[in-house]
Amino acid sequence: MALDLNRGVMTKFHPSGLKVSMYFDDPGTYYDDRGNKIDESFAKDAGFDLVKNRREKLKLLKLEQYKRQLDQEYASAEELLAEELARNGGHDVRSVGGGQFALFGKDGKRVMVGSREEIELLVGKLPESSMGEAA
Repeated sequence: MALDLNRGVMTKFHPSGLKVSMYFDDPGTYYDDRGNKIDESFAKDAGFDLVKNRREKLKLLKLEQYKRQLDQEYASAEELLAEELARNGGHDVRSVGGGQFALFGKDGKRVMVGSREEIELLVGKLPESSMGEAA
């Protein structure tokens, strides 16, 4: 496996001539010219700032964790509404955007797309076991 140069990579040379590389989006992880992970001691000898790169890696991990938390907290109103419809009717309802929802049968096929009111009417009329045969 070779390095992905289009990903953005910093390369420095070890005193022995070995190329030591680090992707900008994955600081603190070092690779040789074939894309194999190598020990930090080679990176240190090549001139990488290990402390700074560890700090950057920790910062990126915390940002990812915080983003996931924010995504959960700020799920769109449509997604929450779809979850509520699915929970109340026991059916698979998903938001498709624009105030529209898709109702799926037990076989995974889409039964219909409609507004909240249309989905609620259909879910209220159909028993849970008949979802594969609807519309």
